[in-house]
Amino acid sequence: MEGDTFFVEKEGKKPEGLPVSAWHDLNRYVLSLQLGGNVPGFREGIVYVCSTDGLTPVVFRLKRLPAVS
Repeated sequence: MEGDTFFVEKEGKKPEGLPVSAWHDLNRYVLSLQLGGNVPGFREGIVYVCSTDGLTPVVFRLKRLPAVS
């Protein structure tokens, strides 16, 4: 649903409530952000990803949050 927020912990597991098909589209970008990488063309620590569902595409904004100690 619009405005939903999901958090991925250090273990990198799919967040509860996020559809598996969406996770397949997002997980490589999540891993890149977790490892400190950035995606060319986007601001540091942020990337926008569109799902591959041709009938109802969804755009996700992924943002690396500061580590909590």
